[in-house]
Amino acid sequence: MGVIASNLIGKIKTGSSANVSISGSGSIITSSDTGSLLAVKYIKDDSSATTNPSDIGSIALKNWFAQYVGALGKFNKAINDDSNIKWGDYRGATILGFRITVKNESSSRYKNSNNAAIRIMPLNGDTTGTRAYTVQVGGKSNSSGGGQLTFSGFNGGEGTIKPIRVIDDNTGVQLQMNWQTGYDGGQAVITGSDSVAIPGRSFVANWVDNSKRGTTFSKPLFFFLGQESTRTYGLSS
Repeated sequence: MGVIASNLIGKIKTGSSANVSISGSGSIITSSDTGSLLAVKYIKDDSSATTNPSDIGSIALKNWFAQYVGALGKFNKAINDDSNIKWGDYRGATILGFRITVKNESSSRYKNSNNAAIRIMPLNGDTTGTRAYTVQVGGKSNSSGGGQLTFSGFNGGEGTIKPIRVIDDNTGVQLQMNWQTGYDGGQAVITGSDSVAIPGRSFVANWVDNSKRGTTFSKPLFFFLGQESTRTYGLSS
């Protein structure tokens, strides 16, 4: 993964305005897992591989966090509270997300390979401290310091549902979705929850070569806590 170029990002410009401008400069890699407050906003907000941030007012930034992070991500300042905005309001706030690729169960004579698999890369998390995540899929659990984790050995039979949970161990913020596994050339579907998108919303995985769904991993899907902003959840652009 790349590292966010965060020079000036998150600094406050000098001036007399009560709504001071927060300055952004340089490019942001939107699939990285570190960054300042302004940088992680763009990771949830922009679907391009890299983006160049623009200056944003402190009230506008606060309102964005209130709408798109909120209590799910431990940001508790209200959208109608414009008084005494300070950096401490963001302490512990987390924009947690994850990147997913999946592989269907491979074709076999008795359909008993049970080798459907999923790869999960936690994204963003809190912006300070050591990265520490717990990822759970279908009763299996593993820990990550920010790297990608692979879970395999699942039945790809039609309608088989495996719950996914990604936990930021530093903040306790967690996301849940469901993975409907696929067999050979069948569909694999990720569904939303009350912590990502909306409950039951479906995101269908696609492959570079759809004839190899049982032998290769799909194109990546990206998800973040809460509702969508301008970045559409699911397949990357």
